[in-house]
Amino acid sequence: TTATPTIIYNMDSGSRGNSVRNCTFMNSRRYPILNRAANSLFEDNKFIDCGAGFAAMNELTTSTKSEGGFPCSNTMRNNIIKGESNTKGYYPLEVRHWKSALGDSAPIDGFLIENNEIEVGNKDGSMFINGVKDLYLINNKVTNTTNVTSKTMPVIITNCDVSVIDGLTVNFNKDVSAALTVVGCRIDENNIKNINFVHPNRAKKYVID
Repeated sequence: TTATPTIIYNMDSGSRGNSVRNCTFMNSRRYPILNRAANSLFEDNKFIDCGAGFAAMNELTTSTKSEGGFPCSNTMRNNIIKGESNTKGYYPLEVRHWKSALGDSAPIDGFLIENNEIEVGNKDGSMFINGVKDLYLINNKVTNTTNVTSKTMPVIITNCDVSVIDGLTVNFNKDVSAALTVVGCRIDENNIKNINFVHPNRAKKYVID
């Protein structure tokens, strides 16, 4: 006997192929959208004054490791996320492989985050992305003019295989250490392009650890 049961997932009944477009989500306590399904599109939506914003994550199980389904082949495009702040511990935009450690594989296979605007006073940061293989981060803008400290990291990427980062605009009214923080990832620095600050900022464009 065991306190942790064996869990079997039917990946064919995991709501593949979602499409959420032109919707407005307001005043949610936490995530207005929490997606675990593959082949999904989230486009032209608005997230206003929510405790968190958009999230794509694998299933969180009771075992020591998390399993599928994984939100592979997802697109997050042309969305607007706005609010005064987030619930503590949450991010306006989050893609996460639960319980992963540095050096683990990246099981979320394929994720495009393009042309999104985030304006939320979250002192932790605007995006957190973890465990993605073939990550494309293109032409996004993050703004925080109300709740910035020297420890705030606008965009954090960990344990990913990064294909392209091209176009990131950071509008923070105080100095931060870097616009983009990359930890434990496979990434070619030649594929990091066009990171810009709206206000004068002594931050580095990116740091890679």
